[in-house]
Amino acid sequence: TKIMADLTAQVSAMDTETVLPADLVATAISEQQHANAATPDIRTIPVRQYLDTTVVPVLNEGLAELSKTRPEKPIEWLAAYLLKNKDRYPSTYAKPSSS
Repeated sequence: TKIMADLTAQVSAMDTETVLPADLVATAISEQQHANAATPDIRTIPVRQYLDTTVVPVLNEGLAELSKTRPEKPIEWLAAYLLKNKDRYPSTYAKPSSS
């Protein structure tokens, strides 16, 4: 792969007396692969996967709290709960590119 070729080239360019620990090399490769991994576009993943990742966790928690508190205006209460807690469940998907 390109990562291995780049790493091999970097190691070859070093002095012959320079030694890299195997775990350091493995960590560098892993970090590079993670950085290069494409984050899926929210438009290309299945609907269920999108909802399960982005909405369902906070919605389930909100519904559980709603059932405990039983507010007079449940829709408004749930909306406020979702807005208040939305940042506890960050999305792992890339935003659609504007084209």
